[in-house]
Amino acid sequence: MMLLLLGIMDLSVLLLIIAMNFFSYHPAFKIIFFAMLYLVGKAVIFRGSWMNWLDVFIALYLIFLFSGVNSFLTTIIIIYLAYKFLASLL
Repeated sequence: MMLLLLGIMDLSVLLLIIAMNFFSYHPAFKIIFFAMLYLVGKAVIFRGSWMNWLDVFIALYLIFLFSGVNSFLTTIIIIYLAYKFLASLL
């Protein structure tokens, strides 16, 4: 049950990144802050894995997305978060 909840939270961050990147949606900074807080908090709780460092990197990358930076790295992050969501369903 906990993995499913974490997967749903990853899905919400994934949808936020898609909306910011492809639909030029710029939410209030509070939404970005809570998404960053979730990713960093999860990395701290489940420390020891290299995937947690990727979560911290994604949290920092959200700041760049908020400022309007768009790169190929965004597509890789979307695929990574989608993979984590699908893996939590299994």
